[in-house]
Amino acid sequence: LATGNALTMPVSQVPSLLLGGGRWPGQLSRSSLLLRHISDGSDEASPAHALDGPPPELLKSGFWIWMMRHIEQRPITAVASIFMLFMPLLVQLPRLHASADAYSVLPKGIPSIAALRSLQPDFVVGRFDPYIVMVAHERSMMGSSSPSFLQRDGHEALFELARALWGLEGVGSMLGPVWLASAGVEWGQSSTLPAKMRELYRKVVNSHTLANGSAAVLQVHTSFLPRGPEGAEWVFAARGMLRAWELQHPGYEAMLTGPACEAADAKAAVMGSMPVYLGAILIIVMLIVFFMFGSALLPIRLAVAIVFTLVATFGVTVLVYQTPLLHGIFPWLAHYDGLCYQVIPMASCVAVALGIDYDIFLVSRIVEYRMLGLSDSKSIVQGVARTGGIISGAGLIMSLAFSGLFFSDKLMHQQIALTLVTSVLLDTFVVRTVLVPALMMIARQWNWWPRSVPEVDDVSEELVDFELTPGAGAPTGSRSMGSYSC
Repeated sequence: LATGNALTMPVSQVPSLLLGGGRWPGQLSRSSLLLRHISDGSDEASPAHALDGPPPELLKSGFWIWMMRHIEQRPITAVASIFMLFMPLLVQLPRLHASADAYSVLPKGIPSIAALRSLQPDFVVGRFDPYIVMVAHERSMMGSSSPSFLQRDGHEALFELARALWGLEGVGSMLGPVWLASAGVEWGQSSTLPAKMRELYRKVVNSHTLANGSAAVLQVHTSFLPRGPEGAEWVFAARGMLRAWELQHPGYEAMLTGPACEAADAKAAVMGSMPVYLGAILIIVMLIVFFMFGSALLPIRLAVAIVFTLVATFGVTVLVYQTPLLHGIFPWLAHYDGLCYQVIPMASCVAVALGIDYDIFLVSRIVEYRMLGLSDSKSIVQGVARTGGIISGAGLIMSLAFSGLFFSDKLMHQQIALTLVTSVLLDTFVVRTVLVPALMMIARQWNWWPRSVPEVDDVSEELVDFELTPGAGAPTGSRSMGSYSC
């Protein structure tokens, strides 16, 4: 869709509609007079003739000029203020928890989830959806004879494993050849059990051990919702414990499966690829920007802006989904913890794409003015003034489009909406309109290195000053600018 729009809309549909409409019912803005004067170099196109009489207003968004002139005077203060203002969000990034909560992708009010949550306070809810630990000896997997879990050595090794599992946080009960509910059964202890308990234990051993004793399984029942926000982290902790047990018992292999295992594996794969994805996309984008503008500093500044937007956006999600800040307004948020891992790559790619889009639009206009002979600072002021309203309007429209997901019954959709709306608004009203211009004001002529730019043209500067001063007289001087390269 994006490729199709990029290839068809700007080169066919939009130009056709604009050509069909012509200039009706509007008229050329003052900015077009400057461009026409520079490109034609003719007296007829001179602003002195074109601006006779009461000219139309140059910029409707006078706010942008006012803001940019303040930034121009104190760019370092503007950058420092932005970082200080958003520091409470930026420092939240290390706390970001990527959740593999299966219930976050389901509607909040469905009866099955409501039933599980009602059971949780009074029951070991994991009994209705247990984790399974399968234990075997490597020789049994190759078809040869192996130690039996029905014999002392195998039983004791399995008992140590069960005792280690019991020590994990969140385990409410277990069932297997060496464990009954909340108590372990050591070798030889079964003969001391009451008759009815002994019969029950025998049935458990038969159902959880192969007939030849070469493999056994343990059911692990968690006190939390097995597929909830704690599930994936518990899986990682349990697997780490299983690896440690295997090192202490060479030849044995223990594997974990069950409710959150698939989600935990998917989360690990996705989050493990995020540094590579973000690093690769930033490098590719920086190279493209370098070849577009011929500047070594602009790509670095673009990367800083993108990283700032992403970090601040995820900081907002930490405050919303990992703290009780909004639990009084939205009490159902207490059932969840963290940002769905699926949301992180989706939000990142959209935020990067929109950030690049707005940045190139802004910088292209700044470069355009700089190549016309305006100074670095006035090129930046003009670029932001011309594009600020457009970028802000586009950002608001995009935010409204994403906001529809807030009304979904699924938490993941709401998280997508929050991350996208936050990133777009940050990029629109903070990064592109304040942070980027301030950083470029600080760098000034180094923005274009090693690209060659024209010397500052006094006539261009005078024209811009004239345009931005309502009621001013025409600029003096008869020097034609038709010879200047654009």
